[in-house]
Amino acid sequence: MSKTDFANGARAFANRASTLPGYPLIKIISLGAAGILAISGTFGTGDLPSATRTAFWLSLMGWNSLKWQF
Repeated sequence: MSKTDFANGARAFANRASTLPGYPLIKIISLGAAGILAISGTFGTGDLPSATRTAFWLSLMGWNSLKWQF
């Protein structure tokens, strides 16, 4: 594959991706991951109260989702 072919393929991919309606899969996966992480109390967050742990993971995964979105 030549550099020109690769560049054209990358440009075509970027053009298709930019027309997607906001990448809804990122939001769904982030919400699911936040739920799993909050329930399991991973990375030492199991010591936190349930509401605090849930808010922590929702805010962390929400922030990451926004970063990937933009």
